[in-house]
Amino acid sequence: MNLDELLHYFDQPETVPVKNEATENLANYVKTLDELTDQDVAKGVIALIGVTENRNATTWAKFEGVADDVRRHLFNLKRGNFNPIILDLGNLKNGDSVNDTYAAISEIVATLIHHGITPFFIGGSQDLTYAQYLAYQKLEQTVNIVGVDPTFDLGTVDSELNSETYLWQNYYPPAQPPVQL
Repeated sequence: MNLDELLHYFDQPETVPVKNEATENLANYVKTLDELTDQDVAKGVIALIGVTENRNATTWAKFEGVADDVRRHLFNLKRGNFNPIILDLGNLKNGDSVNDTYAAISEIVATLIHHGITPFFIGGSQDLTYAQYLAYQKLEQTVNIVGVDPTFDLGTVDSELNSETYLWQNYYPPAQPPVQL
């Protein structure tokens, strides 16, 4: 999939970076897909993706506006000793079903990784990790998962995918159940 084809998955964020060449804020390094060049991609790009999907969260969480709040603070940070290229794709539209959102995330991640762009998700429930995992599986790439959580969200082999069972799904997806000993 071409990068331009990703745009239909997104709404533009409410927080737009205010560029000011007199500062070293990260806002100066944020680009839209229209501004991204092949030279940028060759240098390494991080793609910001806001997510509000929470239909499979087991506890209520408010994700509306979270990505824009994070952007507001992130873009004001100083850049440090590097020249980042940040592609802000916007906020992912929720699918008609949660499975539609999983499919969209998987397609987006696979496309970005194929083009050498690192996806960075802001918001959403933890079950969306499984959709990201599926993209790496499709690309036949190994993936390391880091989660900061007070519990191990494993569930059981019979568990439905949700924010408390997503790790089990990453190791034993439904199409490939574990061998019973």
